[in-house]
Amino acid sequence: MISRSRPSKRKTPKAAPRLGCPVVGVGASAGGLEAFTKLLTHLPPDTGFGFVLVQHLDPQHESALPQLLARATTMPVLEARDNLRVKANHIYIISPNTSLVIAGGVLQTRPRSPERVAPRSIDDFFEALARDQGERSVGVILSGSASDGTLGLEAIRSEGGLTFAQDDSAKFPSMPRSAVAAGCVDFVLPPEGIAKELAFVAAHPLMADRARRGHSGVKSADDSIDAMESGTSGAVDVALEPAAYLRIIELLRSHSGVDFTLYKEATIHRRMTRRAVLNRQDTLAEYANFLKGNTDELDILYLDALINVTSFFRNADAFEVLRQQVFPALTATGGEEPLRVWVLGCSTGQEAYSLAMAYAEASEKLPGARRLQIFATDLNETNLEKARHGLYAKNLLTDVSAERLKRFFVEEEGSYRVIKALREQVVFARHNLISDPPFSRMDLISCRNVMIYLEPGLQQRVLPAFHYALKANSYLFLGTSESIGTFTTLFEPVDKKYKIFQRKSAATVGFHVPLWGERSQPTATVPGTRPPRFVRAPGERGGELTAEREADRVTLNQFAPPSVLIDANMHILQFRGQTGTYLEPPTGKASLDLLKMARAGLVVPLRAAIDRARAEDVSVRREHVEFKLNGVPRTVNMEVVPLKNLEERRYLVLFEDPHRHPVAPPAPIETRTASSVERSDDKTIIARLEQDLAEARDYLQSVQEYQAAANDELQAAHEEGQSANEELQSLNEELETSKEELESTNEELTTVNEEMASRNLE
Repeated sequence: MISRSRPSKRKTPKAAPRLGCPVVGVGASAGGLEAFTKLLTHLPPDTGFGFVLVQHLDPQHESALPQLLARATTMPVLEARDNLRVKANHIYIISPNTSLVIAGGVLQTRPRSPERVAPRSIDDFFEALARDQGERSVGVILSGSASDGTLGLEAIRSEGGLTFAQDDSAKFPSMPRSAVAAGCVDFVLPPEGIAKELAFVAAHPLMADRARRGHSGVKSADDSIDAMESGTSGAVDVALEPAAYLRIIELLRSHSGVDFTLYKEATIHRRMTRRAVLNRQDTLAEYANFLKGNTDELDILYLDALINVTSFFRNADAFEVLRQQVFPALTATGGEEPLRVWVLGCSTGQEAYSLAMAYAEASEKLPGARRLQIFATDLNETNLEKARHGLYAKNLLTDVSAERLKRFFVEEEGSYRVIKALREQVVFARHNLISDPPFSRMDLISCRNVMIYLEPGLQQRVLPAFHYALKANSYLFLGTSESIGTFTTLFEPVDKKYKIFQRKSAATVGFHVPLWGERSQPTATVPGTRPPRFVRAPGERGGELTAEREADRVTLNQFAPPSVLIDANMHILQFRGQTGTYLEPPTGKASLDLLKMARAGLVVPLRAAIDRARAEDVSVRREHVEFKLNGVPRTVNMEVVPLKNLEERRYLVLFEDPHRHPVAPPAPIETRTASSVERSDDKTIIARLEQDLAEARDYLQSVQEYQAAANDELQAAHEEGQSANEELQSLNEELETSKEELESTNEELTTVNEEMASRNLE
């Protein structure tokens, strides 16, 4: 799975073909004139870039910026006007009291909105620049107060563009510091350094190739939908360096475990090119050599490939449809079961928390509203950790109303944290949409702006997987640039405009569930010639294909019991299959601790089995373990399997229903007498009690060892405290001695003063 990009709320017409020069957007506010003057002074006049300066200007006064900046450069300096095409080696300055965007390389002006308290003119232009120029866009933030420009730089970076921010030389550093803190800046330099780096980037061979090819790939909503429905991939021409491209893909797969061959080649190629330029590598082949053994750069490239820009309440009207139509419909069914929501590509958590807030507001008017449980997943562990903390800078909450801020957030250290009650409703976990099995029995799936980055062949697998994961009559929530394509038999639209669909009661076709242990393998073909996976072979009949997949499903249910993947600390890393019979979310603070989620009766045998598997590095099995599910006695066979050949210790815990998977067939009835049955039952009961007693002893032993270790630590801490107390006592005595000496000295000084005073009188 990947994270999502943030589409702008501004409605613009479909962009014209992206030709012409690359565009550099420069944002500035207070102190920006001096910084931009220095930038132009050190910038060559023939870079081939077009420059657009967006500065916070007084709406009531004419601007003298064009005249002032014309003194610092030989490039033409013009005031930005509507329908003015950006030319290379020209500078365009925003007009007072206007909002500026760009489409098809042409500037578009409109009156500035009077409703905005804080200006966002830089964000508006940068977001439009990212949409229009994609990987050819460049964003620069210079001196200024507040945080305008941060979201815009994130949009540029998400499209593969380059980003700069002024260093501490800025007179007003708030704007550049906000962008740097958001992690969306490639270079932090003084204006002279930015000019030097821009000149280098302009002359870089890969940047020149970008300018020659123009901006490629699927970008607009219409293009994305057309691509999904027609099967086009929007691939870039990588024929010049196919071997280097594949080498980098393989290095990424070996480093991260993620197969990027199933992501759109245009997106991945842009990320590779971007990182090559930033590391001053002239070709992808050079960059591939640079990557070998360079784990730090592999980490950066991996995170760069995972689009991680998001926001609260993207397309607010869509959330209103959820509140008015979807949530009431879901609350009317399901009884007391929690309402289960799966958010894919959750990034830093804004989407998941937005859904939680919307449901909290809707449930106030719904009698008997169900408890909410959100499973938010992503591949980026760093973003998941940020999401769990739920702490966001103020500039990231511009789309959150004052009422919601007051109700759902608390202010901390100049930022806002999501309240605890909301955080406890969301479980964040790493999940790979491509290779990991989907969650199941979901009421709502939110997958917004994820599929647009996947190859069409994979899109054909994802939608049936969502159908499989959803309950009957539940809902799918897609991004504005996505569609269900040809899967009209699986989903019906609830709201076409905001891409909300309801699951149809139809057989799930076109979905392949990987069997336990199956791993995704990279393809070894040149990009653009890769055969699609799980595509019907020529001459293959649909009925046979459906039968094979139904057989896969039955096989999975028969031979792959529910399981969880845990680490050495017994934290759940992944759920596999339907584990709800054996595990449930704990009340209070959200936790993925296996023992906290285990149902009553499973904690002791689980702990004992895991401890033994960890100590002896062998598989440990426990059969006919008794527990209660909603007050009804049940039994389960459990097995803890240590996974081999991994850098870190991992264990697979399997839960097997003994009635579905009997260990051995029972003896024929006619050969078993009543007394033999009683003896057999007695022996079974005694064996089970002995096993329970042994497990209880092991558990008690581990608790005693833990307590003994804790006591040792407490004893050591006590001794350290006692030693510190003795040192303090000794220091106190020294201070007392010093005090007495000072008093004695003081008395002597008093005597001397009296004698001197007496002599003076004489």
